[in-house]
Amino acid sequence: MKKNVWRVFSLILIIGLILSACAPNVEEVPTEEPSAENAGEPVQVQGEYTISNDFVFTYYVENAVALIDMHGFVIRDEEWELPVDSQVLGYMTYDAETLSGTFDLNLPALPEGEFNDVDNNGAENQGVQIFAVGYSPNLYGGPYSVGDDRSLGWPTYLASIKADTENDDEVIGGKLIVWSPDAEQSFPSSFGEDGLLFTADDPVASIESGYTLVDLDTEPFTFSKSPIAEMTLYEPDDVALKDFSGDSYTEAFDKMFEQISKEYAFNGIEGKQPDWDALYAELKPRVEQA
Repeated sequence: MKKNVWRVFSLILIIGLILSACAPNVEEVPTEEPSAENAGEPVQVQGEYTISNDFVFTYYVENAVALIDMHGFVIRDEEWELPVDSQVLGYMTYDAETLSGTFDLNLPALPEGEFNDVDNNGAENQGVQIFAVGYSPNLYGGPYSVGDDRSLGWPTYLASIKADTENDDEVIGGKLIVWSPDAEQSFPSSFGEDGLLFTADDPVASIESGYTLVDLDTEPFTFSKSPIAEMTLYEPDDVALKDFSGDSYTEAFDKMFEQISKEYAFNGIEGKQPDWDALYAELKPRVEQA
């Protein structure tokens, strides 16, 4: 009985070896991993920031950066509500000792921002999507800016764009991320004669499809397709701490008075705005005598 069992087992083993020998030899082809170097456009945004005034980080503990749609600035609507669909969050670090940090954000394959026709050619075109990267802490509820925690207008604090706080937060520099659906679109290549972005006098240049990093600090603007887009987040001048320690008393007074007279909360309100000229004339002699 044992001999018959052994014969059956041997026969099965031989058949198995024959079948395996007849099987086709499949050569494994290594899978090529996606490479940022082959992407031909930005796939990630990263950079650093430094602040002088840490009051924001005293109140916010859930910190992040976000890809922020700049449509509100294009149409100059400070009440434009940032849609949640276009918001993409990125990681952010903060070192309380050095008042600095880093950030990185992966760009989505297909962004969901608003399209903006900014080529000034007089014809209706699909346009491009325009984004900045900015600080996007979580104050209430979920991580996105929506509902009671919504964002309006365009970013000015710790953003990749520089805003003129003395002129309606007009964009005056920094960097933008632009996404074009095809190679048939154009984008401003300079601020134009009026010094304002996205106005009728802006000269334009063709922009390639996909993502492009636009540097607004060069003349003309620089368009880059580097896979890793390097950016800096800027602390606005009106938030940064003012250091008068190296000035004389009179110099410090003049700088402080200039700042206060511009930023006083009740300026423009009848009965609330002081007579700044009279106040200066009264106080300056006292400072000089001190």
